[in-house]
This record gives sequence, structure tokens and C-alpha cells, in this order.
Amino acid sequence: MNVLIVDDEREIGNCIKNILELSHEVSVVDNPFEVKTMDPKKFDAIIVDMNMPGMNGLEVLAFVKEQNPQIKSILISGGDCPDSDLVDHFVQKPTSLFDLEDILSV
Repeated sequence: MNVLIVDDEREIGNCIKNILELSHEVSVVDNPFEVKTMDPKKFDAIIVDMNMPGMNGLEVLAFVKEQNPQIKSILISGGDCPDSDLVDHFVQKPTSLFDLEDILSV
């Protein structure tokens, strides 16, 4: 599975990548606007942080899902789960990184 991680905190994105790359191809970006320069169709799943400067996670998902409606979307946040059809799975911070692996395996 090809997974895209979008988190403005590069260290968090890299921690997630270190776990997931044991069984997946993983790309990490720390600037949500960078997603607009990528081809979302090449990814099977996206893990995106909700709160980022300039563009929040739902805005990122709206762009990605418009290009690739079948992509599995996982939103991570320290807050509550937003009411949105764009979100397939919600993970509350802090979480075990292995929870993300379990979600991707379903």
C-alpha cells in the first residue's frame, strides 16, 4: 500500500513513517500545500493532521478525495472528530502508532 502522511510537525510524520514503512511505501510532507503539487491517484491511503497552518486536514482531504475518491483517509487530531464524509477513520492523539497500522490493514 502506498501511504501519504501530511503533518506540519516533521518529527511526527517521520515517526509514523518509521513504523509504517516496514510494510508500506510511505511519503511524508510537512507542508499541506505541497499535496496540491502531487498526484493523489498514486496513493492508496492518506494520514493527515487536522490542525496545520494555512490549510487544515479537512481541506487537504477535500482536494485529495476530489482527485482520488477511493483513497482511504485517516485524520489525526488532539481534538474531537469533525463531522465529515471525507474522513474514513479518526485517530485521537496521543495514539499508538500501531493503531494506524491496524487501520491500514483493514
